[in-house]
Amino acid sequence: FSTKESAEKLMAMMQGYTVDMALRDAQAFADYLDSVPQKKPGGIGITALRALLEDVTDKRSQPVVIVRASRAADVIFKDEIAQLVKNRHGRFHEVIGSRSEVVFDEETISELVADIAVRDVFVCGPEGFVTSVARSLLRLRVPHEAIHHEVFSL
Repeated sequence: FSTKESAEKLMAMMQGYTVDMALRDAQAFADYLDSVPQKKPGGIGITALRALLEDVTDKRSQPVVIVRASRAADVIFKDEIAQLVKNRHGRFHEVIGSRSEVVFDEETISELVADIAVRDVFVCGPEGFVTSVARSLLRLRVPHEAIHHEVFSL
């Protein structure tokens, strides 16, 4: 099947359902879904991130949130997450660009979070992304027990 045909079949199966999907590597599929007004692609880890932020009640925590997406339009719940971070006196960063344009490595992480080694870190996303970020965190001397992760797949 072509991407459009696959998308049409999936859309027919999803009729009437609200779905939150990770479509990071399917640009053509995402473009097709963008043409359907009520359906929007989004990062699958964003829902878990939002829930974690809502659970942060200690104002001293000052969370640093980094959201990575290929396009700014792919960052769903941006305003809600930014407000949750602001209410907790934290910082919100968007890292926008394709995986080849934006390397999410030790240098990028340490530039965004200078004190990363003394923080608890929560990583959500596809397996390759989570594995890569976890390795970078270990190289940045984040203790293993301070790295929490959730792998999502379709």
